[in-house]
Amino acid sequence: MTDSTKLPAGHSLKNGEVRNQRGELVELFEGKWLVVKNGDRSGWWRFHDHYDRNGYCDNPARGY
Repeated sequence: MTDSTKLPAGHSLKNGEVRNQRGELVELFEGKWLVVKNGDRSGWWRFHDHYDRNGYCDNPARGY
């Protein structure tokens, strides 16, 4: 995190990680502060869940 990057309101820096008031890990992605949903993944998948039309997430690369 650079000096010019400001923490969002109500967030704190703990052990080098930005946490919201609920204690969830928050990271800067494409200019927005987003809650990390799956820390094992990278990119867009780190911050979003993907489910198909039936609510099942077997293969996010299926394209729908």
